[in-house]
Amino acid sequence: MESVELGRRMPDVAFVERADELLGNTGALRRSSKYVTRGRGDVGLAA
Repeated sequence: MESVELGRRMPDVAFVERADELLGNTGALRRSSKYVTRGRGDVGLAA
């Protein structure tokens, strides 16, 4: 999880789908996942 948040690892489709289900199944993660880019390791969603 931390590696995805920090941009060290790109989330796969199964990860995004499961996370969206757990967070309310709104589809927001599925729609926005195509815009995720890989960070430098010191920046990302958690920074």
